[in-house]
Amino acid sequence: MIYASKAAEGPHPNVKAKGDRLRRELAKITSDTEATIEYLNAADLRERTARGAKAVAELVFSETPMSTSLGEGYDG
Repeated sequence: MIYASKAAEGPHPNVKAKGDRLRRELAKITSDTEATIEYLNAADLRERTARGAKAVAELVFSETPMSTSLGEGYDG
């Protein structure tokens, strides 16, 4: 999984805690797969854009996700 942000620094500790929880929950679902999370900041996004990164998979929601209280992104 990739968590991308336009922030200059790395993710907030709360974001990393949620990412770790998500990774652990995914590991419980299947033992065949290793879940990893990559945190990207603005510099990482700029670098990937410059080299022409391509999407390799599309995440399709089976239900309408719940939005955060700020209306930006999704909260699990």
